Amino acid sequence: MRQMMVVPASVSESLPRTTPEERLSICVDRWLEVVERNREMWLSAIGLEALGNDPEIDRIMLEADEIATDRILEAAMMTDVTEGRVKLRAIIRSHSAMLKAASREWLVRGTLSRGDLHVILTRTVLHLLNTVYPALLDDE
Repeated sequence: MRQMMVVPASVSESLPRTTPEERLSICVDRWLEVVERNREMWLSAIGLEALGNDPEIDRIMLEADEIATDRILEAAMMTDVTEGRVKLRAIIRSHSAMLKAASREWLVRGTLSRGDLHVILTRTVLHLLNTVYPALLDDE
């Protein structure tokens, strides 16, 4: 389960020195490749998380969320952000719940294509980083 839930370093390694938008798009594409190749393992892992009554699984999921948050901030070139960092990380972790639900729509229900999921995941994380996060800072 840990192997499937922890976003591999390869998702955010060797990203080109370009815009955060392009870097995040590449990361989402790489993540979709991993999930597509390991479809059954991914669905099993997120299914176990939904049960929510195993402390070891909960610990793995919390660890995976933190690593995924690190990868997103790395891709967005926001690893050095200090102002509102706790809220910034909370926003990204919250995005992971939508990511899991949307992946079920793609892999189980067939209501979204891989391309649809790429657009949804890329644009929502960009919206969170570029619009929601600054708005939260303004409210402080």
